[in-house]
Amino acid sequence: MAKNDFKPFATGKGANVTSQPDWEALPALLSGFTAGKASSAQVNKALRQASFIAAALAQYTASKSGQDVLDDGDLSGFIAKMSAAFGKDFQTLDATLTALAGLATGADKLPYFTGNDTAGQTDLTSVGRDIIGKTSVADILTYLGLGETINLAKNALPATRRVNNKPLSGDINLWASDVKAISADAVGEITDNGTMASANIPGWWRVSVSNSDSVADFPTYPDGSKLYSYGYMFVEKIGEVWFQHYYAHMGANAKRQDWGTEPNTSRPWIIDYNTANKPSAGDVGALPITGGRLNGSLGIGTDNALGGNSIVLGDNDTGIKWHSDGVLGLYANNALVGYIDNS
Repeated sequence: MAKNDFKPFATGKGANVTSQPDWEALPALLSGFTAGKASSAQVNKALRQASFIAAALAQYTASKSGQDVLDDGDLSGFIAKMSAAFGKDFQTLDATLTALAGLATGADKLPYFTGNDTAGQTDLTSVGRDIIGKTSVADILTYLGLGETINLAKNALPATRRVNNKPLSGDINLWASDVKAISADAVGEITDNGTMASANIPGWWRVSVSNSDSVADFPTYPDGSKLYSYGYMFVEKIGEVWFQHYYAHMGANAKRQDWGTEPNTSRPWIIDYNTANKPSAGDVGALPITGGRLNGSLGIGTDNALGGNSIVLGDNDTGIKWHSDGVLGLYANNALVGYIDNS
């Protein structure tokens, strides 16, 4: 225990001191003893009151600071010890606390800082009190009814996520090209005085040409006529390879393809045969059913070994062969067995 050298004077039972009423009525209380003799009881009273306070303050200082309070005349040392003692029970003077202390108190008010060492008050509602009274974040979320929202947000995309460089911070518009898809809508249109080669973006192109002769690379039949000039064209690009497929409204279609370049007018079209565009016998190297000219030999059911202008039947060297004007030879196993001569 810390030592205290300051002791109260005349505090024992029955001590020789003036009574409190007599002390308070003493004329010298205000002026001090100026003449005559003061009684020992009066002097003892003055000494006791002074020493009592000094002893009490010294004891408080020793007890709270834990340091000895000695009667050594060290005034600054005592003040330091006394300050340490007061620090145990009292807050040091502080501008922030002064700001809070200056607020008018009232029901349902909550103090808050409005700046450096300045404070204000706001209303504290019942909801605010309820939230302050919660012991965990989970309890607060439950109170606010946000539990389901939090669960849904766990699977939500962050606002920093982008789709084809478009931030997901709100509604966005995506085109087929943003996700490398083919648009269901027409991406362009071919009209008079244009070119089919100008359709160089993948997707469907509307073809609306009133004068197909004004389009230099419009699909053309072998006989020089043009396909029906209203329809749609589908364009594909895979790496350096491009395709164009034209579908006329009347059913005919044509296609062309190249690589290493963009679509160009010099690339010819391939026109598909179909029920609306049937090949002629000449297109496929055949004789029409209405008759025609056969150049060379003919074999029926077999190859022709007679050669020349001949017809063989079943056996490749048995048949008839033209010899000259009006003369036909009859052959069996490649042997001439007779003539038909009308020369």
